[in-house]
Amino acid sequence: MDKFVPGSFDYSDMRRKTVHRYPPEAVREMLTNAIIHKDSSSQEPITVKVRPGSLSVFNFGSLPEGWTVEDLYREHASVRHNYLMAEAFHEAGYIEKWGKGIGMIIESCKEAGLPVPIFQVRQNGLDVTIENPSAETVPAGLSDAEEAVMRAIMNGCRTRTAISAETGFSDAKVKRAISSLTESNRIRREGSNKNGRWVVLSGQFFIGS
Repeated sequence: MDKFVPGSFDYSDMRRKTVHRYPPEAVREMLTNAIIHKDSSSQEPITVKVRPGSLSVFNFGSLPEGWTVEDLYREHASVRHNYLMAEAFHEAGYIEKWGKGIGMIIESCKEAGLPVPIFQVRQNGLDVTIENPSAETVPAGLSDAEEAVMRAIMNGCRTRTAISAETGFSDAKVKRAISSLTESNRIRREGSNKNGRWVVLSGQFFIGS
């Protein structure tokens, strides 16, 4: 969550609180379900994709015979592809009740004010996507270089070298954009030059990178 979909910092009650772009409970359930219901005979890995405004998890593992995507949106039984893996997750405390995981994903998104997750069956697998249209917002009025640098920071770039590689700009151009963004209070540096990170400032929210 910190590396690929870093949250923002809310100081509204005078205490620093992390506001995640996507509900951690939902992401955990998406990953847990992918492992438990994966078709291990496929030899293909579970795929996690982070795009601007969305996070999705895909695994090879078909729905139970006779099921459709619509069945996932209502109360349903649990049909475990990997029984022993499911038991291990249950004993470890990652699963509370069988058949409740998808409902938890849906409810967590609703509570966070996000759209209902999208379930898609494709390529003999299930793709689950959570959308957050406001997750990657760049302020208006920036130059092309400033916007590119800000997006690079949002994508996790912590150093000028990393930003240069992400944007294709020279180090000098990146340095000028960073200087301009810092002077206009768009970004600031937290921590040391070696181990610190840039954060994008937006009102009382700090969109971490």
